[in-house]
Amino acid sequence: RYGLRSVFPAVLGACLVAGYPIYALLDDSLSLPVIVLGPGILFGIVSGALGTTSNLLSSDIFHPKARHRGVGLGYNTSIMIFGGLGPAWVELAKDSIPLAAGYFLMLTAAFSFIVYYFYGYSL
Repeated sequence: RYGLRSVFPAVLGACLVAGYPIYALLDDSLSLPVIVLGPGILFGIVSGALGTTSNLLSSDIFHPKARHRGVGLGYNTSIMIFGGLGPAWVELAKDSIPLAAGYFLMLTAAFSFIVYYFYGYSL
């Protein structure tokens, strides 16, 4: 009932839904309880669930003999595109879009959700 295939899209949906409101909350009022609740607790729960499910999913995707190379290539490519260039893209868009970081988080979650929707069910 609650397997990896049903939890992963739910976690991506939570990341998609929670991205903008948490950054908007930080932009509106910056105080210690807001910082602890917003990025501290909520993003901690979402990123912990996302990291756990994506690691478990990658162990299902790759054969044990190719798992090291497959996970390494996929992880490093995604970090190169979204993690390494992400702050640069957010800084470039920050002047015209005030909450660019929230939109970037939602964009990456939506991209992951679309990829999982088209390729994840064939696993």
